[in-house]
Amino acid sequence: MNDVINFENVKSNIYKFLIENIEKHIKKIYIGVSGGSDSMFLFFVLQKIIYNFNFDIKIIVLHYNHGYREESFQESIFLQNYFEQNGIEFISGNYELDNFSENNLRKARYSFFDQNLNENSYLFLGHNLTDRVETSFVNMLRGAGIKGILNMKKISKKNNIYYICRPLLDIPKDKIKDFCDEFSIPYFQDYTNDNVDFSQRNFIRNNILKIFYEISNKDKNGNLLFLKSFINLYENIENIEKNSIIEYTKFPLPNIVDYDFFYLLETNIKNKEDLVLLFDEFNLYKNISSRLIDEFYNFFVNVSSGYKYLGGIYFLKSYNKIYIYKGKNKFWEQDYSNISQKINKIGKINFYGYNIHIDNKKIGYNIRFPNKNDIYGNKKFNLYLKKNKYPFFIRNLVAVIVDGNTIIEKFN
Repeated sequence: MNDVINFENVKSNIYKFLIENIEKHIKKIYIGVSGGSDSMFLFFVLQKIIYNFNFDIKIIVLHYNHGYREESFQESIFLQNYFEQNGIEFISGNYELDNFSENNLRKARYSFFDQNLNENSYLFLGHNLTDRVETSFVNMLRGAGIKGILNMKKISKKNNIYYICRPLLDIPKDKIKDFCDEFSIPYFQDYTNDNVDFSQRNFIRNNILKIFYEISNKDKNGNLLFLKSFINLYENIENIEKNSIIEYTKFPLPNIVDYDFFYLLETNIKNKEDLVLLFDEFNLYKNISSRLIDEFYNFFVNVSSGYKYLGGIYFLKSYNKIYIYKGKNKFWEQDYSNISQKINKIGKINFYGYNIHIDNKKIGYNIRFPNKNDIYGNKKFNLYLKKNKYPFFIRNLVAVIVDGNTIIEKFN
């Protein structure tokens, strides 16, 4: 963030954001407008940039009326008239439930966005630095990890469908209000933001952060050093994320296993910071202590085989590879050998996800999963699997064609 927050610097930064992040073929962008100072200022500055730099981009305003305040319906009418008089397409929606919790309102608002945005659309939102700090505090009270503290990003993709752009994340809310007053930008004040009983966020905003803002030192340009500390924190976390990308690929299991996901971890866990990012990737940030981090790090680095459990997820290690599993049971401890199918015809069969070609030589045998007494090539099949470095968790799920306990053929 430039230490001098004036309109020209803000406009220049948002222009740079557009050049770096919006693909050239894009002909329209969407702005989520509540009618508050943040979204109205964002519209103002984007419209100026598009006009001043001759961008061939159309702005479409998406407005969702929460209906929580009596004034909100009159405000919606004002906004529709305001934007349509300025030649801006205006799309609105209304909240129709009785439960006005912050979480329900947010879900309904984003559902409205989802309905109106296509794949690879760009939605601009007016979230600012003050919003981001509030969200960090809310998430920390819930036991957040790195992702929860970082929370919003300047650009992200929602559900791998459309982009969410937040170019005001370095600007404090009070500065945005100053810009609105300076340029006579109309906006509405939502008095429910002052109601500490409405949400945890409001309590933090009015009872906790207010104190930090009052006692914080300032730099020579009048910026609160408390907020600058958070900007530095966010930048450092983003740099850590860029340098420590957690990658994993799907690892298919036979469909006899009831599971949510099973992945092979592609990233080498080099240090405890990587481990924290991994936990964060799978939302495992509650009740994470330094002792637990040490315990898991030792498992990842020094243990040759086994598993660890945390928050509904198993981390399995076999032959120096890490696998991540979420499912209903420890399937590697189950005996599936009683699940059998008689082979009585030639052709392709599907045995719980195994696609197997059957020829004349296999007619009359059974196909099943192995048991501890099975023999393969004059050796215990389990010993064969260990010698050939089959991961321990898959050894009871190798499909085999058998004659009694003699394995005729195995399938990977």
